[in-house]
Amino acid sequence: MSLHDALDISSRSAPSRSLRASAGRMRQSISEGLNFGDAVREGGTALPSEMVLFASAGSMANDLPQSMSEAARYFRQRSGLHRSILSSLAYPAFLLAGSVAVFSMLIFVLVPTLYSAMASSGKEGTGLIGTLESLRRWIDAHSLAATGGLVVGVTLFVLLGWQVGPSLLRRMPITRDLSYFREYARVSTLVATLISAGMRLEEAMSHAGALAKAPDAKELLEDARARLMEGKDAAHVFMTDRHVPVVFARLFQIGESSNRLPETLALAASILDQSADGRAKALTTAIGPAATSLVGCFIGTIVYFLISAMLEVNQVAF
Repeated sequence: MSLHDALDISSRSAPSRSLRASAGRMRQSISEGLNFGDAVREGGTALPSEMVLFASAGSMANDLPQSMSEAARYFRQRSGLHRSILSSLAYPAFLLAGSVAVFSMLIFVLVPTLYSAMASSGKEGTGLIGTLESLRRWIDAHSLAATGGLVVGVTLFVLLGWQVGPSLLRRMPITRDLSYFREYARVSTLVATLISAGMRLEEAMSHAGALAKAPDAKELLEDARARLMEGKDAAHVFMTDRHVPVVFARLFQIGESSNRLPETLALAASILDQSADGRAKALTTAIGPAATSLVGCFIGTIVYFLISAMLEVNQVAF
């Protein structure tokens, strides 16, 4: 199958409109005489920057099937953790949504009914029912302010989690190791692919550093590239940093000294991916029960409110 036909199939079968448009632009660029790497670069923002490197490497080495297979493996590994976390949080999220619906029904349906029944008996609710009724009236009187406050609170929570969450996760041993394993597996795959395509090691390190997610990894790759430019070995930078996985540092050193970096870095990527998968499974196994326990506490609070309200009405009736 020709590259033009493969892109035509992709432009028709891609799962999203943006990807279909990108595949169409890539096909047009190929028709105009651009190589595949440049065509991917012209494909638009729907394609990740790593895809450009894999495509350029395949074009340079005249081995697109191999580089695209590496790209598929790379992106499959990267998305695996996200899918695992989302699937482990699906059930707690469903429980939380149901709990919020039940709590809303308690506040806006059951409490007014019970409060009216108590008022008609000549005994105005002053306990839990009275407190919940006061809350309901405040929400009714300040519905706009309550909605705005809720939106602002959720937004601040998300922004705070976005800014502070990654730094907190990097301090936890299991997530810190997972982050480093994923990071250096990415670096290994990218550098190995680029070197196999004929790119010099310092150029490959520069490209990998530009795509590094962790600031310390980006800095280390830049230091390693600087040592290479000075005619020194790059492995020294990784061997002396305690955050670099030992597997990556040792295999990089072996590959650099034996001039077999593509093979040793491919092996490092495979080992690091397997280690990261093991830690990811342990993490997702713990996330589900923990989130379910938190939601269970919220559900228990709702049950307490219901039982307390019923007991209060029972005391008034008798």
